[in-house]
Amino acid sequence: FESLVELEVPEDTHWLLSSTYFVFGSAAMAMSLYCLVVSSFACVFGHRLALQGPHGSLEKAVTIMVSHRLHIFAAAGASLLCLVLAAVLMAWIK
Repeated sequence: FESLVELEVPEDTHWLLSSTYFVFGSAAMAMSLYCLVVSSFACVFGHRLALQGPHGSLEKAVTIMVSHRLHIFAAAGASLLCLVLAAVLMAWIK
């Protein structure tokens, strides 16, 4: 990941190629951070709701976490796709 961040783009690189590289790299980092924050939030507060909430809160916590599961997996998959595309563009630029 460090090589993706510290890439020095040559002067003769087309502006669209370098811009696309930086967009994909930034999107990968942003979506990874989003996935980390939402997953941490769900683990901390879902666990707390399930154990310390009123009667019936366990089912509610499980239902909420299952409904957000696909969204979190989609964000993680999109992040990995952007990371791979940034790596391909980095190889093309070098």
